[in-house]
Amino acid sequence: MKKSGLAYVSFLMALLTVSCGKEEVPGDEYSFISKDPIAIDVNVKKNDSYGIKKVELNETELASAFGGTLPDTLLFYAVNPDGSKLVGEDHYTAEYGFYFTGSGEVCMPSAEGCAYFIEYYGPDEGYAHPTLGIGQYPKACEAGDTARLTVGLTDGTVTGQPFTLNITVKPAGDWAAWFGNADGMTYTVYETVNTEYKALEVFINETTLCSALGVTSSSAIVTGINNKSIQFIGINSDLSPYTTGYTANNYGFWFDANGNVCNWRGTDCSVYAEWYGAVPISFSIGQFVEGVEVGDKFTIRMAFVKGDKTATLTFKIRIVEEITDDLGPDEGGL
Repeated sequence: MKKSGLAYVSFLMALLTVSCGKEEVPGDEYSFISKDPIAIDVNVKKNDSYGIKKVELNETELASAFGGTLPDTLLFYAVNPDGSKLVGEDHYTAEYGFYFTGSGEVCMPSAEGCAYFIEYYGPDEGYAHPTLGIGQYPKACEAGDTARLTVGLTDGTVTGQPFTLNITVKPAGDWAAWFGNADGMTYTVYETVNTEYKALEVFINETTLCSALGVTSSSAIVTGINNKSIQFIGINSDLSPYTTGYTANNYGFWFDANGNVCNWRGTDCSVYAEWYGAVPISFSIGQFVEGVEVGDKFTIRMAFVKGDKTATLTFKIRIVEEITDDLGPDEGGL
């Protein structure tokens, strides 16, 4: 289960609860004994759209705080710098957790200085493992900002396990990058998860493509498409041709997780590639909204066909948490 717009809803919910008389600084009503905090260093990219970075907690480490077995029900709590605790949903200032100032105080999102939110996602939210979601209040943070925020999980009566999150805000940076592989016909595409059908433009090595197709220029490919002497087709994972029409915009196709051509909103539709029928030849590579997760890998293929010649283009799409300098072409297996 994926979340979208949580913090926006959190903002509205928080305003509503203020109007109903919710205390901004509730007292510490719980007396459970807290274990030593577990420190987690986390980098988040600056964003002004309630983007959420998810951090999956070490379940074994968490369970050890409760004698080796996770309780059936865990309450999420926040800890202020003075040590006071705000425990459970009745004290939430975000939909699934808490807003904080940069100095670590729990706040309402409308309060001056509110900069971060931390939410807890467990089984009730469709998560198999305890997960924290970390986000920023729009325009409240800048690259280089740091914060030390403390939250925790408790059985509500005996034990609490706090987590101290050492947060560093990094520049927004690029959301995607691509690299040409050595064969000139394979391209590795790295993208972070986005919810806008945003596409990355990948430019093709036209010299290699034209040579494989037996034409003298990329313009000849466009001419061949227009006069139907050249076909542009999708290729399924078993290398069978898909020739029954385009399933994305222009000359383009949607693909499922296995690399088979699919229709938009079809079963497990995940990524798309589109060519606009022009030179220089480039492809827009994008995702189905909420159709991918960090760690997903896709291999998709399309081909230009001219008589007995077929020029197959391969795109290795890798969904990553962030774009870093150590990325490069994936020359390994598909």
